[in-house]
Amino acid sequence: MSFWLATVLVLPRPAPSVVLVPAALATLLIGFLVLVSRRQAVT
Repeated sequence: MSFWLATVLVLPRPAPSVVLVPAALATLLIGFLVLVSRRQAVT
């Protein structure tokens, strides 16, 4: 999903690496997943 989203985004400058934007998006998505799943486990 992050690779697809990285191809859809229009960046002001080209990224220094092809994998930089998808890796950043995947990190954000995994972080949100951890936050949501932790909150659901606690409550």
